[in-house]
Amino acid sequence: APFIARIDADDLCLPERFERQLAFLQARPEIAVVGSFIQKFSDDAATLPPVTRFPTEPPEIAAALLFRNPLAHPAVMLRKSALDAAALRYDESFRRSQDYALWVQCALRGLPMANLPEVLLKYRVHPGQISSLHLAEQQQTVTRAQAQLIQHGLHIQLNQRTADLHHRLAFSKWEPTTDFIAAAGLWLLTLADANENHKSFPRDPFLRTLTGRYISLHRFAKQNHLPPPPIPETLTPFIHPGALG
Repeated sequence: APFIARIDADDLCLPERFERQLAFLQARPEIAVVGSFIQKFSDDAATLPPVTRFPTEPPEIAAALLFRNPLAHPAVMLRKSALDAAALRYDESFRRSQDYALWVQCALRGLPMANLPEVLLKYRVHPGQISSLHLAEQQQTVTRAQAQLIQHGLHIQLNQRTADLHHRLAFSKWEPTTDFIAAAGLWLLTLADANENHKSFPRDPFLRTLTGRYISLHRFAKQNHLPPPPIPETLTPFIHPGALG
């Protein structure tokens, strides 16, 4: 079949999902993967946010991969011919995050990915799911995929220190120390400069992604009475008045 739709056994597919995604892929033949917003649910739904939203356009999704997964795996529909042409398959060495690793490879090969801005899947949350039982392993394999994006996309060679630094930024494992704040701010600037030099990702979506992490880092520093990192000149246009508190 020309299209492959994913869903996990414990999630719920809305009746109009396939119709919407198929129409989108037929209207935009350049798109290789399309997902959607999702709605989480469980026996205790009152404790969960009602809707999880993701970036919708390809440049935003490619940039977001630097720090997080911008596609809900059970909600995607894939164009088989695009994956075949790029010789892409799930990599079983990324046991707990094959989807994330696949999206990174799509980004590195220039395959556009998108999300429909509507809920087309209800995502069940329960204690037995992989993200609960194998969180540490999942984060470790996600970090490996992010390293591929940085090394092959931005042409930055990671060492143990910078790999750990990026891991902490990606998973918000902040350290309330002056050294961490300074190093994290410098790393964001390094990522921005690398993209300016190599133009691997569309500039504005990439800088907006970095700005989001910078604002979180700045607020964390202020909350812990630490000097915030200097504001990189390249990020200044993307920081709205009042965003830094």
